[in-house]
Amino acid sequence: MRGKPAAVAVLLSVLALGACASARQSRPQEFSPPLTAGVAREYANDFETIRGVVREMTSASPRVLVSEETVDSSTVVFRTNFSANSGYSVYMGVEARVVVQSLAPGRTVVRVLYRDAGSLSPEDSNERYIFREIELRLKQIG
Repeated sequence: MRGKPAAVAVLLSVLALGACASARQSRPQEFSPPLTAGVAREYANDFETIRGVVREMTSASPRVLVSEETVDSSTVVFRTNFSANSGYSVYMGVEARVVVQSLAPGRTVVRVLYRDAGSLSPEDSNERYIFREIELRLKQIG
């Protein structure tokens, strides 16, 4: 009979580890479509200017900058979301990925892609709002 409690303890440990592994596997997959995915708009501005404008825009309320990743010397990826107290409940849980990429000196492309955009109506998920904010900020800096 001494072996049974030990066997039960081992079995419970294995089941607990299996449950943890299942929980890890059921997490949402990383949002990593190709950098060329999304709606693109080209700007006649240098990479560093556009990068700064997008950093400012993705960090400004009601948005929260989730991450900024430099892919290489000419590409940076921003991920942004709406803050919990933003009042934009339709956007909660919807992450926008904004890729800034240098095409040539004085030419930069911005690509916007929404994660979980299926929960938004087409008029709510329109990337034009992000592009409009970028353009307004460019006008402010002259």
